[in-house]
Amino acid sequence: MGNLFLPQRFYLIPGTFTVLFMAAYLWPDIWLFIPGAAGLCALVLLFDLVVVFGTEQPVSAQRSHRKTWGLGDEHPVNISLHNHTDKTWNLRLYDEQAPALHLPGHSISCRLAARQALNCSYHLKAVQRGRHDFGLLRVFISSPLGLVQRRLTLGKESSVNVFPSVAQMKQYSLHALPHTASHYGLRKQRKLGHGYEFEHIREYRQGDDARMINQSATARRGKPMVNQYGDEQAQQVYCILDKSRMMHAPFRQMSLLDYAINSSLTLCNLSIQKYDKAGLMTFSDVLGRFVPADRKPGHMRNIQEALYQQQPRNREADFELLYRAVTKLIRQRSLLVLFTHFDSLPMLEEALPLLRKLRQKHLLLCVMFENTELQDYAYGKPATDAELFGRAIAQQFLQDQWRCAQMLQQHGIQNILCPPDAWNLHLANKYLAFKAKGLI
Repeated sequence: MGNLFLPQRFYLIPGTFTVLFMAAYLWPDIWLFIPGAAGLCALVLLFDLVVVFGTEQPVSAQRSHRKTWGLGDEHPVNISLHNHTDKTWNLRLYDEQAPALHLPGHSISCRLAARQALNCSYHLKAVQRGRHDFGLLRVFISSPLGLVQRRLTLGKESSVNVFPSVAQMKQYSLHALPHTASHYGLRKQRKLGHGYEFEHIREYRQGDDARMINQSATARRGKPMVNQYGDEQAQQVYCILDKSRMMHAPFRQMSLLDYAINSSLTLCNLSIQKYDKAGLMTFSDVLGRFVPADRKPGHMRNIQEALYQQQPRNREADFELLYRAVTKLIRQRSLLVLFTHFDSLPMLEEALPLLRKLRQKHLLLCVMFENTELQDYAYGKPATDAELFGRAIAQQFLQDQWRCAQMLQQHGIQNILCPPDAWNLHLANKYLAFKAKGLI
């Protein structure tokens, strides 16, 4: 009887008899009814056991889901239930999930009528890359009496592969379209003057800048002709991921590295949509993966696979190694988007000379982590002296982060300081602002 479980309703029986025994000391006549009540309860309990355990396989269940999930996205898991008997069952279902997909205490409760087929679903958020396994389905069934429960082990084991989020990448790829960008919080960037890359010569139209008139073409054609310019294209955009121990810090169930991976995929796709070349570099105490900037067909697939394989290292970041690698591998002036985290001024001061050298040769943008959860704690109302001390330390920590951003700005290094779940939007705004100003 290893599959027999007793629900809360069962314990009403011994609780009731306990009350009857206590009352019988005050009113002895109650003893006359106790044996009959006990026999009746025993018969009802036996009947419920026969009903619940009388059929070998009363219910079947099957799980279905997509084989590939996006990191940080919510995905539905569908459960198909079928009642093979003429009885009505009350069900409570537990799905065995991998820790990276786990919802503590999550269950599905439903009522399954005779011969009924029922589909139910729940959603899971994938918070860690890699392959994750589902176990079996644990289904607890009971009759309408509900005095006993029977555990059934149903379904089959399955697995999912969690990749960097393609859904977020596709969402922000619409930023490349001017007429849809504002719907996603993107700011319109005012272009100063004209583009920087010659496209073609066309006929003069009313409203064109007279300074763009091409004298030679006008003389040949006998009518005003103007030069048409556009944004510079085929510029290089590199996402550089810091995989050191600082990027292993969690924020809303995901690590900073995983947020950086999603944002890198989004920015690379956006830059390719804008006809630039996208590349990737990872580092910590050693140099990781390097994907040269390109925009050929299938290049985004290479970047996605490279991002999927990245794992954090419990070492400090070596910015001198980063400087040597960038100098050797990236010869053309590029936009370098560095995902990193400085939690103190001494840490930044150690890396700052090397970052300044990178800024001299490239357009450098540092993307840093702003801990909004720590802000909520730091500026809350303390209840004890110990809590007051802790909040003061948290405020000092936040001030150090703000000073790090200010110090970078003072040395001409662009930076973004915001929560990781807002990196996508701020990066898209920054990138398009750089394009509009002709900085890349």
